[in-house]
Amino acid sequence: MMRDQRRSLASSLRRSRRQRVDVNEAGTRMWLKISLSQSLVTSLLLLAALLLLNADSCSCYADANPQQQQQLVQQQQQLQAPRFTTHPSSSGSIVSEGSTKILQCHALGYPQPTYRWLKDGKPVGDFSSSQFYRFHSTRREDAGSYQCIAKNDAGSIFSEKSDVVVAYKEPGRNGTEHKRIMPPLHPVDHWRHQQSQ
Repeated sequence: MMRDQRRSLASSLRRSRRQRVDVNEAGTRMWLKISLSQSLVTSLLLLAALLLLNADSCSCYADANPQQQQQLVQQQQQLQAPRFTTHPSSSGSIVSEGSTKILQCHALGYPQPTYRWLKDGKPVGDFSSSQFYRFHSTRREDAGSYQCIAKNDAGSIFSEKSDVVVAYKEPGRNGTEHKRIMPPLHPVDHWRHQQSQ
């Protein structure tokens, strides 16, 4: 029914010689570009008609001259809480000391979420637009359990945890010995580990 209403509106606008309507479908949103040489009142009435059709986002422009357009009205898109599309790898990873490692998370929402990373439950930096956490020249102290928080005006969510293990070489009796620094165990995991021994 909504699509029929949009077609009806578009066809009625095309009847006038002073109007041009371009209809493009991009993803799941319908975008209408309406050019009018009539008064501002007519433009606002057309905008009201579009709003009645439950459009996600509508804009009305008045042409002052061909070089400049002034945006008059814009309906804000409804707030959407973040939801992850990419979590950091929950299987964990082994990183060699001195190497580079990148953790990534990505979330969708409106407005666009900002990100913050936690190491062992503690913040490692402020909220920013970067969905990446980079280890440059990884050190033993970088071992830990990492988690991403995505936040916007509609809410915040926590990603799955990703355990980062740092492997390093240490001189041993018979040449070089490999060691790994594991992140600390969560209390429940620690209890399970002791029960299995």
